[in-house]
Amino acid sequence: MHVTAGAIGSQGNDWFLAFKPVWPLRIMNGYNLTAAAVTGLTMMTALLFAARRGVLRLEPPGIWIALGLALLYVAIPSRLLGTSFADLRVIPAAGLILPAFCSLSLPSRAWRMGALAAISGITLINLAVVFTVWLPYRADYAATIESFRKIERGSRVLVSNADEAGDPPFADLTAYPMYYAPTLAVHYANAFVPNLFTEAGKQPVRAVEAVRQLATPDGGLVSSGLLTAIATGRPPADSPRFVLTWYRDFDYLYVLGPRAANPLPDLLEILETSDRFVLYRIRRKS
Repeated sequence: MHVTAGAIGSQGNDWFLAFKPVWPLRIMNGYNLTAAAVTGLTMMTALLFAARRGVLRLEPPGIWIALGLALLYVAIPSRLLGTSFADLRVIPAAGLILPAFCSLSLPSRAWRMGALAAISGITLINLAVVFTVWLPYRADYAATIESFRKIERGSRVLVSNADEAGDPPFADLTAYPMYYAPTLAVHYANAFVPNLFTEAGKQPVRAVEAVRQLATPDGGLVSSGLLTAIATGRPPADSPRFVLTWYRDFDYLYVLGPRAANPLPDLLEILETSDRFVLYRIRRKS
């Protein structure tokens, strides 16, 4: 890549080794750690039991591939050249590749029914969790799309989060489906939204020159507390550059999270509210 002047991001590498033992248990379900751990351990136990009874066998080439994938999982950075969760992607890759090198010989109809019941149970539990999380968001996404009618086409739209949960909010990923809903304004209102992913070398999308200085390289959200501190003349030393003058650079602000009082009533005018967001018009501050 360096020889050919290629690039995939530019933020460096981070291994986050403390998380590597956790990811195999979390991979089954990002929204519910209990469901992920229970179904993951159930599947691992079933595979181990089948292997010990001799009904499941990994062919010699598969053993080498499994060892290679395990080493890759340990060695690869979690954030690789600015791209997050590179190591997590090895786990579903193993789940797709290794079955092609397995031999399964269930001895009876009872074994087949038991295996089918176990796999169906694991699948249905995880689908039920995802369905429970996603279904309530239908109304919020509809409200978000409807709110774009109140945004002038070609505007600059900033998105912030009402809490300090982080991006992604690992403590509770059930809030995550809303984080990037306002980026749909790029399509519906021809708006500039800085947390649409546009990093050079990673996405085939670029911010135009006029707003490129306002683009954030990682697509992450800023907290509304940080925006309030900046607007009131108390910016933290580590404030991102693209929001240092947000009250002059942007036209609208989405604040995601439960409804709360307007933090800057002299600066922000409420245009639309929902259970999970508030849309403000920014009164330009000189």
